[in-house]
Order: sequence, then C-alpha cells, then structure tokens
Amino acid sequence: WFPIVVQSALTVGSGVVAYHGFNGKLGFVSGLFIAVCPFLALYDFRLLSESLYLNLVWLAWLLLFRDRPIFGGLALGAAILARDTLVLLPLAALLLVRTRRVAIAAAVAYLSITPWVAMTGSLSAGRMGINLWVGTWERNAQWFVEDGPSNPDFPSCAFRSPEEQTIVRANWRNDEVLKKVATERIKANPLGVAKAWVERYPRLWLGTRTEHILMRLPRFSVEWTVFKSAFYGLNVVLLLFGLWGAFRPDRLFIVPVVYAALIHIPFHSELRYSIFALPFLLWLGVRRALDWSYSKHRTSTAARSSHI
Repeated sequence: WFPIVVQSALTVGSGVVAYHGFNGKLGFVSGLFIAVCPFLALYDFRLLSESLYLNLVWLAWLLLFRDRPIFGGLALGAAILARDTLVLLPLAALLLVRTRRVAIAAAVAYLSITPWVAMTGSLSAGRMGINLWVGTWERNAQWFVEDGPSNPDFPSCAFRSPEEQTIVRANWRNDEVLKKVATERIKANPLGVAKAWVERYPRLWLGTRTEHILMRLPRFSVEWTVFKSAFYGLNVVLLLFGLWGAFRPDRLFIVPVVYAALIHIPFHSELRYSIFALPFLLWLGVRRALDWSYSKHRTSTAARSSHI
C-alpha cells in the first residue's frame, strides 16, 4: 500500500506544482486537470514505472520553465533512470529548444546518470533487442495477451524462416541475438517493417488506458462495454484537446509530446508508453482555451465600447 500512496501523492503533487508553477488561471486550471485526470490517477493503483517517470518529466519541465535548469536536469536524470527510453529526451530538448537553460539541464541530466552507468555498465537490464525485433512485425498485442511475453504465441509473420524461428526461440532472453535478427530484418525488408510500424502506431495513443489496471467487470458485459467506451471517448477528447493547444507554437512544452510520438515507433509499444505526454497535452489545451476565452472577451469588450 505504501508505494501506491506515494504514487498517488506524486500525481496530486504534480497538479499542485503546476498550480504554483504558472500564474493565475493557467496554473489553477492546469493543476486541477492534472490532479483529476483519470488516466493519470488509474496508474497509481498498480506498481508501474509510468507513475514515477511521468511526474519526474513534468516536474523537470516546470523547473525549466521557472528557470531552475540544475534542478530540472536532476529531475530529468532521475526520470531516465526510471525509464531508459527517455535517454535521448535531453538531447531532443536541446535540438528543438536551443537555450542556455536547456543546455544546462541536459548536461546535468547526463552527468547525474553517469555514476549509475559507470557502476552497472548500462542504464538498465535492457530489452531493446527484444522490443526492436517485435517492432519489426507486430501489428497488435494479441501474441502475448493470454500468457504474457514469457510464454508468447508468435504469429506466422514473426519469423521469416524455420531457421529464424529456431534461433529466436532458443535465444528469447538474449537481447544481442534478437537485436541482430531485427537489424537483418529491417535491412532485408524496410518497406514491410515500415508498414508494421504504421499499422501499429495508433495503439500508442488510442484506447482506454486501463489495460494494466485489474478490472472486476466481466469482459464484454454491458457494464464493461459502457465503461470501456466512456474511457475510450474521454481519451480521444483529451488527445484532441491537447493537439488543439499544440497548434500554438511552444517549443519547450511541445518537446515531450513530440518525443513520445517518435521514440517508440521502431519498438513494441503499449498505450501506457505515451502516458507521460498527457500532462503536457492537458497544459497545452488549457493554455489555448484560456487564450481563446481572453481573446473573445477582449473582442466583445471592444465591440461594446465601439457601440457606446
């Protein structure tokens, strides 16, 4: 229960930090949206790294916004240690937002993870080879739904030959072997691999975001269908809300959204992998909505003044 309490406190804390990080209505509404967002709250009820690193990334960006690059870099380094797919995020931020504070934060982030890398020889145990190989053919997640990835039911498209199937099954836990098989497949059939990436991509964003939460409702019952439909619709609305806000240029806060949209393309992906973009999408949408409301109010006021 203690980790779950800590995770919940982190999510509510992210809303509080947003409230104090921005002035006026923007801080209040952004903080409120983040604190009550069901997709963020649901992830607090199961031990997943997403509950930790999404809050760390959000905190890092708020610190950057408040011109605290050293602390922002430390938060970003901690996020990378929690999820190694974030290792290129500081570099992406530096390429897209070429400011002194981002450069400092990126340097601090990489320096902060150096001791761990030096002691262990890597950022994590590493599953890149397996994820990359799966990403070369996977269209959906049905191959491990029943028994999990430890006992997968591979589709016929997973293997290009009986020999490759033998190699993969014999080295299912050998990351280097699977990385080599994946690289060979990409070189041999780049268009086919790209097609698999395109067909799989919507799954990174579209869904109910409840797949990793233990639900007690019977599958395909009326209650289950209503619940899933409501959450699916809410997820779509929040995505559209955030994308609407993203049309107004903001290079700093758009970076994590762009990063989340690109970094998982070659790999096996799940809906939860894009969860860390949600606070940023909510903030972008809130800011655009407040700007639009203010603009309408100003236009209305000017029209009344002109009439008078």
